[in-house]
Amino acid sequence: MPQQSPADPERPGNAVVGPVGIDYIPTEEERRVFRECNQESFWYRSLPISAISMAFTQFLISRGALMASGRFGSWPKVAFAGVFGYLGGKMSYMKTCQEKFKSLENSPLGEALRQRQQYFVVCISEHAIHQNKEQSLYY
Repeated sequence: MPQQSPADPERPGNAVVGPVGIDYIPTEEERRVFRECNQESFWYRSLPISAISMAFTQFLISRGALMASGRFGSWPKVAFAGVFGYLGGKMSYMKTCQEKFKSLENSPLGEALRQRQQYFVVCISEHAIHQNKEQSLYY
């Protein structure tokens, strides 16, 4: 029988990811950063990207580059552009928010993000070393 790691998603009831699990309660400082990230991502990324993508989609429809729906007009395409602009804006701000959490002191969530970053740096370094060894075998 294969051994399962503690964070194995196939294990029933297991939702733990590193030191911060699903039942983790954020500190007051972490809640403040969550609110700040949510507001900043909306005002600085989601709203502008969504508005620009909606305006551009409407422009393309008015120029005939995109066809408007016979039944609903331009609204479905404009709404689609708005939703994906909003999601794209939120996703584009994720790295900035991660950095904010990493900069928090005495934060289990910030510590988990810092450990995750260190783990990936080690994995990438080991992969590069392994690749260099394989290449040196052929030359």
